[in-house]
Amino acid sequence: MAGIGTWIRNVRQTWLDYPLREGKTIAERYRIERFLGMGSYGQAYAARDSGGRQVMLKLNKPSKGRFGIHLLRREDEIMCRLLLPGIPQRLDYFRCGRREALVTELVQGNDLERLIMDKGEVFGQREALVVLRQLMQTLSGLHEAGYVHRDVRLPNVMMGAAGITLIDFGLACPIGEERADDPAAKQDKPEDAGGSLKQRMRRPYPASDLHGSGHLLLFLLYSGYKPPEDAPSRSWEEELELFPEIARVIRKLLTEDESGYRSAAECAVELDRLLEELPPDQAAGSDNYVLSSVMTSSS
Repeated sequence: MAGIGTWIRNVRQTWLDYPLREGKTIAERYRIERFLGMGSYGQAYAARDSGGRQVMLKLNKPSKGRFGIHLLRREDEIMCRLLLPGIPQRLDYFRCGRREALVTELVQGNDLERLIMDKGEVFGQREALVVLRQLMQTLSGLHEAGYVHRDVRLPNVMMGAAGITLIDFGLACPIGEERADDPAAKQDKPEDAGGSLKQRMRRPYPASDLHGSGHLLLFLLYSGYKPPEDAPSRSWEEELELFPEIARVIRKLLTEDESGYRSAAECAVELDRLLEELPPDQAAGSDNYVLSSVMTSSS
């Protein structure tokens, strides 16, 4: 019977959270154009407002009840305070029946996960540092404003003609804030796969975003790695042939001791120096329009 109960709950949740259809108008001024994706507590849509402007709508998931609404309101409060480069601008917030929605500018481009996994994009060492340098600039502004993102991962970093944009502030919080209703406390337990890593990323301190950035950099560098057949599992330091300076950057991002970076701004300064010293990536070419645009915007 327990199995039947779980099945019924899953069916009900799927029905409640079924995406809105394309063409549907919400609050008499936002027309849904396409479904972008779904997270633990929200759903994202590309839409167009009554003035013709493209926007992103983030709605609470009905299956999460009042708690989902509470988290969306909290995210809206934070977004209102973040008028910073590299972060989508908050435009509106409204209620529509039992649903509520946060409206931000729609970021054009692709997230890093899609670029690597779906489009087969390969990042050279210098290209990866350029992405990281822009991300550090955004994180530096965020931390100086008093907030931490806590979810720096490939799908939450967009790349386009405007450069790098950090999205999805659903887990963001004021630096040092400990709350009983923290959504991060409800997931990513240590016994889960990758739980220990995610717990480090969820701490309400800037070091969490630096740690996430270190893993993001590793994913970029692994984009061109092809393991030999039947090769045993090895550490990233053994598998990747990196410039020693880049390996040092990774270690300083991932470490928890005093040898690590004290801030995103400190990391950005070191990246500026490295980008002046490192040679161009051998595989880099002008036909890579996405990476070329990012490099141009960061110069």
